[in-house]
Amino acid sequence: MASLREIRRRIRSISSTSQITRAMQMVAASKMRKAQEATLTTRAFGQLLYRIQRHASTHVGDFVHPLLQTREIKRRAVILVGTDKGLCGSLNSNLFRAASHYDPATTVYIAVAAQVLGVVLGLAAALMRMSRIAPLRWLSGFYVLIFRGTPLLVQIFLIYYGLGQFPEIRQSFLWPFLREPYWCALLALTLNTAAYSSEIIRGGILSVPFGQIEAARACGMSRGLIFRRIIVPQGLIVALPAYGNEIILMTRSTALASTITLMEVTGIASKLISETFRAVEVFICAGAIYLILNFAISRAIALLERRLSPQFHAPALAAAVPERA
Repeated sequence: MASLREIRRRIRSISSTSQITRAMQMVAASKMRKAQEATLTTRAFGQLLYRIQRHASTHVGDFVHPLLQTREIKRRAVILVGTDKGLCGSLNSNLFRAASHYDPATTVYIAVAAQVLGVVLGLAAALMRMSRIAPLRWLSGFYVLIFRGTPLLVQIFLIYYGLGQFPEIRQSFLWPFLREPYWCALLALTLNTAAYSSEIIRGGILSVPFGQIEAARACGMSRGLIFRRIIVPQGLIVALPAYGNEIILMTRSTALASTITLMEVTGIASKLISETFRAVEVFICAGAIYLILNFAISRAIALLERRLSPQFHAPALAAAVPERA
């Protein structure tokens, strides 16, 4: 059983990353009274994390994760982080929960969810942008300007780190979701892709000749029928190549979610590099995974574009028309 003086001496003597795990084990396994656990041990734990950040070039979670396999160490680590407000401000407690969940399919899940939600929100923003109501146009234009004019990484940081600074949000029903890195990354990716998708959808809608819309009105079609029968089929063909590029870009952008401790492909690659020190091999494998995903997406978009193009149906229509004698 190590005393607090021994723990502090071991922490102050850290000069390389090889000594970090041993000092971390001493802090987590220390047997102290409950009255001292929230003060002295927490202070030592904070000093340890400071030393880790100072001497280690890798993320703190890479050293904490191997120690969280036992229930006692995990319980002690959560208590130590949760009882010190200053430590909570510099190290989010989600680090310990996220460090023990590794799922390579997270990249696919978050990319698909962001695209589905983004196209719905983008369609609403595009319709608002073309609305005759001025406040709706201004609101949609301001939204597109903000999310297209700022980096996605900054948006992720503002949502993950910034929203938690407001007591009203921490006390609301949204906090159980906004404190999790998965939902923060999904929200940032959705808002970002919706801004780009709205302009793509708006361009596809405006590409439909206005004469066809007037002809449809002259035939007695309603607005909903015109939108479904005239605008959507033609606008989709125009917008599909650009939207396919947006899907590929968003799939690659999921790598930024690793910056907020979300363990997707890039996060797992960083974790493996910290364990094996084989950066080239690991990042080549991670890049190959993204390449396979984007190749499948590009082929699917190309196939759908070919199916929707009029040139694809032209031979079938020509074969159905009988030749003149």
